[in-house]
Amino acid sequence: MRRFLTAAVAATAAFVLPACVSIASKTELPAVPAAAEVAAIEIVKEVKVTSTPNLFILYTLKEGVTPDAFDAWVRTTDQSAMRSLTRVQEFRTYRAERLMMGEGAPGTAHVEAFAIPDLEAFVAEDMGGPSVQTVMGALMGFAEAPQFIVVSEVNQVLPPSTPGLKVRASGVAGQTALFGDDTGQSGPALGKPLGQ
Repeated sequence: MRRFLTAAVAATAAFVLPACVSIASKTELPAVPAAAEVAAIEIVKEVKVTSTPNLFILYTLKEGVTPDAFDAWVRTTDQSAMRSLTRVQEFRTYRAERLMMGEGAPGTAHVEAFAIPDLEAFVAEDMGGPSVQTVMGALMGFAEAPQFIVVSEVNQVLPPSTPGLKVRASGVAGQTALFGDDTGQSGPALGKPLGQ
């Protein structure tokens, strides 16, 4: 019984003493906010900003070039060389898998997408450099008649604002919803919130 009592006292001391030490300490503890003080919790979604591609290369593989051999070259040589160039902000190679609509095979086997903000400087200074020339020479050995296509994005033109109409984006469940006008009313003409 004495052992049990000693163990109970020791366990109680281990639990209570740290609180006593903190209370007896002359260092003031930081204030803990009361539960009523927490009004809202904001959840912030991190969004990765990516560049818009402005150069696409479309091609099929030459007769006798296997997709596995080409993919290995892309992974080990092409991607590392192109991504190492300071003017190339982003570079990706895509394999054409199938047509989404219609019969037959896609008209191209691979698509390369480049984001190069200063394309003129890339053409003037990097295209003639040893890194790009080595990669281009190897690509010409794999690819049949590649097409180098410079593109620009077609941006949406937004209508002029309508007086009195409020538009709010809602992050609920990843949806964007339109809400009513300044009077707080909503309805089909004003854009009733999604899902209601």
